[in-house]
Amino acid sequence: MTRHPLSLAIGLALASVTAAATAASPLDSLSKAWTYQHASAGGFLSEIVSFDHLSKTLWVTGVSGVDVLNASTGALVQRIDLSSFGSVNSVSIYNGMAAFAIESAVRTAPGKVMLYDTLTRAQVAGTHTITVGAL
Repeated sequence: MTRHPLSLAIGLALASVTAAATAASPLDSLSKAWTYQHASAGGFLSEIVSFDHLSKTLWVTGVSGVDVLNASTGALVQRIDLSSFGSVNSVSIYNGMAAFAIESAVRTAPGKVMLYDTLTRAQVAGTHTITVGAL
């Protein structure tokens, strides 16, 4: 009996899919290192996370501020309360500087970006607040 090349190819493809489905996934070896429960009071629920390689910290935004966590242990390093400036939408970190996007209390009014040093967790010297568009 002669097999058609297409049926042989389909058979090999099905064997490969079956083998791949039963093979161990690289994700099987992962385990949870730690967890952190953000306090819901004051809007500190986690939303956006950014990692700072210089300080080995995670910067986690909530509506009213940012929690800075030790990336190895999950311990709270500092909570930065930004509620007096508006609602925090995001955080981005580059080269030791964290930029927080903050919307105004009036959603159509201009928002701002606030810049923080990731090592001192304080506003950067000089221009540290930049007015931007709404939201």
